Amino acid sequence: MRALLLVCLISGCPPFMRRGGAFRMVQEPDGGCVEDSRRSSDCSDEDHVTVAPPANATCYEWDYTYEGFDLPDELGLGHTVARPYDCQRGCASNERCVGWTHSKIEGCYLKSSNAGRKPMPPNKTETQENWFVSGDKFSTDCDRGSLVSPCYEYNVACITGWARSHYREGMANVTLEECHDLCRGVPMCTVFAWHHRYPRDMKVYENMCILCNNKDRKICTPGAIMGQVEGRDCGPPASITFPPQPLPPLTEDGMHGKLADPAKYWGLPTDSNARALGKEGTAEELAYQRGDLGVPSFLSKPLRYGVTVNDTDNNVYYHLENCGCYHLGVQPDPKSSTLLASMKLQLYPAEQCQQLCQEDAQCEAFTSSFFVCLLWKDVSKWVLDQVEPIVVSGPKWCPAALIDAGYSCSIEHYRARFSSWALLFLYVPSDVTMPYGQSCPFHIDVGVIAFLMVACVLLLTAGGLAWHSRRRHGNTVVWRVMVATVAMLGTVFQLAFAAFLFVDSYKGWLVYVTMIHLICMVLFNEVVVILKNLNWVMSDPSYRQWFDSSSTSPDRRTFKLQGSDRGRGHGTLLKKAVTWCTVENRLSGSTSTPPDEDEDELDKDEDEDEPFTINFPIDLLSDATVFPPSLVLHHHQEQDEQQPARPEVEPHEHPHGDEAILSVQSVDDATPPGTHSLPTFSASLDDSFGVSTDMLVKEPHRGAEIRASDSLEWEEGRGLMFVLFASFFSISVLHVCWSNLWSRAFFAIPVASDAFVSLELLSLVGSLPMLAIQACAVFLSSSDGFLAAYVPPVTLTCLVLSAINVVGVLVRFVWWLVARRQPPKGK
Repeated sequence: MRALLLVCLISGCPPFMRRGGAFRMVQEPDGGCVEDSRRSSDCSDEDHVTVAPPANATCYEWDYTYEGFDLPDELGLGHTVARPYDCQRGCASNERCVGWTHSKIEGCYLKSSNAGRKPMPPNKTETQENWFVSGDKFSTDCDRGSLVSPCYEYNVACITGWARSHYREGMANVTLEECHDLCRGVPMCTVFAWHHRYPRDMKVYENMCILCNNKDRKICTPGAIMGQVEGRDCGPPASITFPPQPLPPLTEDGMHGKLADPAKYWGLPTDSNARALGKEGTAEELAYQRGDLGVPSFLSKPLRYGVTVNDTDNNVYYHLENCGCYHLGVQPDPKSSTLLASMKLQLYPAEQCQQLCQEDAQCEAFTSSFFVCLLWKDVSKWVLDQVEPIVVSGPKWCPAALIDAGYSCSIEHYRARFSSWALLFLYVPSDVTMPYGQSCPFHIDVGVIAFLMVACVLLLTAGGLAWHSRRRHGNTVVWRVMVATVAMLGTVFQLAFAAFLFVDSYKGWLVYVTMIHLICMVLFNEVVVILKNLNWVMSDPSYRQWFDSSSTSPDRRTFKLQGSDRGRGHGTLLKKAVTWCTVENRLSGSTSTPPDEDEDELDKDEDEDEPFTINFPIDLLSDATVFPPSLVLHHHQEQDEQQPARPEVEPHEHPHGDEAILSVQSVDDATPPGTHSLPTFSASLDDSFGVSTDMLVKEPHRGAEIRASDSLEWEEGRGLMFVLFASFFSISVLHVCWSNLWSRAFFAIPVASDAFVSLELLSLVGSLPMLAIQACAVFLSSSDGFLAAYVPPVTLTCLVLSAINVVGVLVRFVWWLVARRQPPKGK
């Protein structure tokens, strides 16, 4: 019978069955094997090499149990083994064992006798399934013929053994076959690792055997051989040399704690800033952003040693995932690295510890040892480990994982693929990855075009309004309106630029620098403009009048000159009214009033056609104040307070010959209704009020000689308010104050425009940094977000407006310098 069994195992058995321990081979008509879920999902065939059965082996008895006669467990938790084969070999290594029983749920039990043999059919419920199989000390599974015997794996080792094994620390100075035999004698041992060199207790041991219980927990280790308990030695492939040259800490004793050279260990980052450590990337990684060209070399470097990994299911060798990423006897330097967490694990795979590291944003590397997982950050150095337990360490991301993840369609990729200038137009997607060798999407950002169109429409609108104002009033300076509009838009779009940076990324120094710059620019502009206005108020009486203009009644606009003599002994300040005369009346000496205008003309806008009266506190005018002989004015003395408020006083001759001074009369009567012409002043008036005669211009429609500022209708003290509000955006916005736009007083500062040329240079304090910030966003932005995480769509519009502002200020200043050096015409 035993001879028949051997023949059956070698050449195949016919399909027959025998009760009790007889053969039971089931085949389908086409010759294929039928999987039996009670026993194993493996189905042997002629292409698989199976484990040789023991000598004089009997067959397993399925659906039988041996009750009683249990032996104590002395071989490492034999009752927890998963396969009948492991239970049988545990019995074979025990001298007292006669038979065994294995249950799917209860595990393995070694028996000193099989006298309790009885049938035990399978028990299947909705939640679980249980079955029993028993056998003699030397037996084999006749149903499948035997287990498949895989080849050993070279330069591969299982991770450190479990703590409850009799050989948990391993055994030194044993041969490869002896190591295999040790594993056969321990039911829980399913895998063993034989190391040509192994570090321990500050020493390097040779021919070390370590027993493991999981064939899937393994790493690539040079100089190691891993085999399954049912495996066989097929020898190293011809393509590799075994054992390879050892690396520290396997080279000599006493190397524990010494620094390790990361360059010697494949897959271990050589730079503390490497992406595999969870940081931004090394210089080499950052320099390679063309993932569309293929996998980079630093991720696809070959191992310095060959690896053969056996795929039991397919009976082929394959490349182990993350091979070379995990390292035995190398760990982050505890002195320079920071320990994030120390966690207890029920399992001991390096992959599980690495996964925990990947889930922690701060983790850069991990260390796994005896069901303990350590997570590290701030890793910049690696050290060697020669003290038990020997650790297995690795980076946060292995090269294979980075290749599988593909490359990011980041801002660096588009910059490397096109140029930094292209970022002004391109849409850069967020959180989009592509497989290596494939191109990222290419799209034009419609937001860029939208912002440019908005800026152009606003500029054209401002230009159209200025042109319309020039056609209506004749003296509007269109180019100043355009310059002011460009300066204002530049600041408004800079605010939008800062808002985009904050809302979309809210990280990076550039967003904070932009906000601080805007605040400082506003404060600088306001302080400079206030100081300049104070200087103009103190030095230019005409600007002081413009600055202090206010209203004493809702129907009149007046000048109030705040003199030092105001209020001296006067209870009520009388006002001296000025009558009006045209050029023709002045030349003829006539005092006739201007002709009345039509009622339609009187019904025009109040700001344009309301009678204009210049009123001064009388105590500010001295007796020396004289007017040209063309102005026929009368002087009246102040009456008593009990007299009517507005007396009529007869004019009289003044000692100054044909010159006359102002007379006191009713303010309402002093100004003819509907008049538009302002009085002309002689040189003697210039001396009294400090008004420069070069401010006189010709009114084109009246022919009267008037001041440019006085030809405009005065607002109620709004000049300085407008100046401060305009300078909030930019000093260059104050161009509109010299533009005479719509004949508004606060659009016609009564100060020569030359005084603004040097002031406008200070606008570069805001424009130049603004331009530099926008350029930094284009050329220095990156996906790590240190300065900026992306280029906002408004950046192109901001750059154009800022460049126009800067160039315009410089050109206007140079033009002014050149004009000053040229001699006046006619000389």
